[in-house]
Amino acid sequence: MATKKFIKQETYVHPVDNSVYAKLNRGEYKNTLPYPNFSEIIKELKNERCNISGDLTATEISELLQKHNASIDERAKLKQCEFRDAYYVEERRLNELFKQDLLVELGLLTLGAHRCELVKHPKADLLFDKAWELGRSSGLPLEVVNYAYDLVDLVK
Repeated sequence: MATKKFIKQETYVHPVDNSVYAKLNRGEYKNTLPYPNFSEIIKELKNERCNISGDLTATEISELLQKHNASIDERAKLKQCEFRDAYYVEERRLNELFKQDLLVELGLLTLGAHRCELVKHPKADLLFDKAWELGRSSGLPLEVVNYAYDLVDLVK
């Protein structure tokens, strides 16, 4: 019986590009939470059943249904506020992550001597705010990166 020889093949692992440009292209800074739509929330709440149990008269059932329908609007407003708050919390988190990654890439945010704290350049926030102001008007975070790269020589 012939024996087969197995040759161990080395696999090449492509390094992940962790530049801000690459992360933008991969959509890592994009908010995936849907922005709350009031009419969709109303539809969802109207589809919920009003629990009516026991021996009730027609007028009592009518009153319960009116209260249920009146509370839909109030509950929808509360639910919309909750969804909107969650959306903006995620938006702020992603913007902070974007800012941190960009400042690290520009060399304005580095690890300290003890490797347990971050050291920020004194003008890092000023540079980012100016790049944000100039770049976000176009609606693209890529422009913020371009402006930051253009301005970084002024603070180094």
